[in-house]
Amino acid sequence: MELYNTIKDLLPNAAILDVFEDKYLYDYLHYSKGSSPLVVKVNNKDEIITLINYCNTHNIKLVTRGAGTNLVGSTIPHDEIILDVSNLNKILSFDKDNFELTCEPGVLLKDVQTFAEQNGLFYPPDPAEKNASIGGNISTNAGGIRAVKYGVTRDYIKELEVITGKGEVLHLGSSNIKDSTALSLKNLFIGAEGTLGIITKAKLKLISKPQITKSAIVGFSSLTVALSSVKKILNNNLLPVGIEFIESDVLALGENFLQEKLPCKKANAYLILSFDGTEKIVDDDLLYCKELIKNDVIEFLELKDAAIFKKVFSIRCALANAIAQKGI
Repeated sequence: MELYNTIKDLLPNAAILDVFEDKYLYDYLHYSKGSSPLVVKVNNKDEIITLINYCNTHNIKLVTRGAGTNLVGSTIPHDEIILDVSNLNKILSFDKDNFELTCEPGVLLKDVQTFAEQNGLFYPPDPAEKNASIGGNISTNAGGIRAVKYGVTRDYIKELEVITGKGEVLHLGSSNIKDSTALSLKNLFIGAEGTLGIITKAKLKLISKPQITKSAIVGFSSLTVALSSVKKILNNNLLPVGIEFIESDVLALGENFLQEKLPCKKANAYLILSFDGTEKIVDDDLLYCKELIKNDVIEFLELKDAAIFKKVFSIRCALANAIAQKGI
């Protein structure tokens, strides 16, 4: 109670919780439960700095948490104060001419993607969990199915504002395409899982929105044949926006979790292939891809029907939940 009262006096406008939901003590997979005396839900970077300075003075540790969708235990507290930044959830500015969007770390990936597309642009990083926060995506250098063609989160971060463990505010990176002044400290923070500091602002790079995206699910007799087909695709000047491999046993977990069945023939391994661009280019690429690997596949099913497309990607996106439910 003494710690609660002290932090409440320091941060009168923050939400200070000494009784809180168990979700704060787990990551998304719920494998291990942590412990914490307090959750501090801040509203701005000044509150973060105040809290860091207090914790440094009194030798108290912090662990930062956003949307809580991580899968590797990095937000599980071990008696630390939990610093919840989910209230820092604003899109701060948008520069369509320069293809830039600046936001706080608690903004959800799905909201950034929607905002960009509503304005005729595109934010390519696309991990399966769309309710992840941008701060979390940066901290894990999230990728997703589009990484084959477009790269990962690191490739779309122009600038970062971060607060170090000493309470210092750093502004890292540049809007310039060529930025080679001194060391690239920005890239040290991307993928650091929050160990080097707390992200409070990010300037993201957007690109032109592709005219269309089309996908197919392809079944194979074995993992070896599927991987051989990937090499064949990439060695013949095809660049899918995404190539995602799923083993049949893992896929079955997603099917059972949703009580749905994949709308294609049974196989031992699957690839989900996606192509984007103009409609003609995409159609030509799909046709060429199908012809290229026709002798390797059990079935090449183009996901033309919206309901079938939704079913396939729902099963794929349910895999983390399905695995967590099984306790694997």
